[in-house]
Amino acid sequence: MQIINPATEDIITEIEEDTKESIAEKFRLLQDAQPAWQKISLTKRIEILMLFSDLLVQNIEHLGSILTREV
Repeated sequence: MQIINPATEDIITEIEEDTKESIAEKFRLLQDAQPAWQKISLTKRIEILMLFSDLLVQNIEHLGSILTREV
């Protein structure tokens, strides 16, 4: 699948399209990982999510640029 800048029609990137099988596999991987995630303490899970949030903030300009080109 091509991700295209609608303003310029330039191809931004190409990504592999999901199939029923690839989605089922991703779901299976999530289900398999869930018990390990559940064993992590709530405090540690909050720390992990906060780190993810911080990374989003740190990269907001780059991510915003990508999103702007895609829409």
